[in-house]
Amino acid sequence: MTYQDILNILRKGDSFDWLYFDNLGIYTYKNDVNLRIVRSRDERNTPFNEPWAVGHPDRNATRVFFTVYYGQSPVYDKMLVDVDGYRATLPLPDLTTMQVPFFEYQFASIINGSHGNRLDEYLRRSGLTIREE
Repeated sequence: MTYQDILNILRKGDSFDWLYFDNLGIYTYKNDVNLRIVRSRDERNTPFNEPWAVGHPDRNATRVFFTVYYGQSPVYDKMLVDVDGYRATLPLPDLTTMQVPFFEYQFASIINGSHGNRLDEYLRRSGLTIREE
């Protein structure tokens, strides 16, 4: 599998193509189990306080890091934000436009699929829109 193949899979953003192991924080791609996304569970996950992220009933927001691996090789790394007490995980917007790049939206769709995929609802609540690429 090439790097471009992996980006195309992530760009597809289909959470049904992934198995999620909550106790491990790992998403495994069903069509090639060498491809996985790992949610960090370390000290990098710290409070996040931008207005778009804390304007929810539960004002707790936390930055969280995800690394995509193929076999043992890391191939993509992204920071997202858990909002509203971990009810959704949002990509970072461009603060001048409040837009989220389409690729990052698709990546967040995979992540949110493990817990009900309320991504679109939370993007609206946060005042964020998707920028088509």
